[in-house]
Amino acid sequence: MTPSVAITAASALLRAVFAPMILAVVAALSVGCANTPAYRSVGPPMTGKAFEAGGAIHGVVGQNVSGVGTTVWAQGQVAQDILLVGRGHFTELIPYTGPVGIVSDAQFGGNGGLRGIYRVSEDLFIGGEVTLDYLQLRSSNPAKNEIFVSGVASFPVAERALPDVWIYVQPTLGAGFRYGNDDDIPFGGFMEVPLGVAYQYTDTLVFTAEGGFAIPFNGGYLGVGASFRL
Repeated sequence: MTPSVAITAASALLRAVFAPMILAVVAALSVGCANTPAYRSVGPPMTGKAFEAGGAIHGVVGQNVSGVGTTVWAQGQVAQDILLVGRGHFTELIPYTGPVGIVSDAQFGGNGGLRGIYRVSEDLFIGGEVTLDYLQLRSSNPAKNEIFVSGVASFPVAERALPDVWIYVQPTLGAGFRYGNDDDIPFGGFMEVPLGVAYQYTDTLVFTAEGGFAIPFNGGYLGVGASFRL
């Protein structure tokens, strides 16, 4: 498959996958959801490796809350350049309003799905990822407790900047249903734009740093992580 054919196919896939999600997210963004940004690491291609496991710490700053948290992930190649991916995350949130010194909210959840990549060249790859996401907000105020179940589609792109350094971006859209908060419309959506750098220290060890912004969280995040490959 030539690069031009691959790009045309990727464009068609984007229209098929993202177009309906964009419409859903545009409608859902007017409602918002409890989602906070998640660390979505994209490392170099897993050439010669079958499995990766990693973890990261991150901080978030939003319009109404800030917080700190952690993310763990694992991915394995089920076929050439086809990955089964899974992530889990936890974030402690500190509201800007309310009793001083009380950390009242926490989010935890995870997602799983498939990622496929196409190697345009030795120094560039593009891909697509589809996951099912579960997110739960637990608060000292029971009226704020919420579960958000969504479908998430993203488009990872990574390019080698130096021999062992890759720069990546992964625009992400999600839309789904909310449960447990009776005062809100039972659907919501979000958009994230992660931008990161991955340093392949050895064949088995990769360091990453990532930041980005999210809507309707109306804020950003920054984190660092590491992963091991086997």
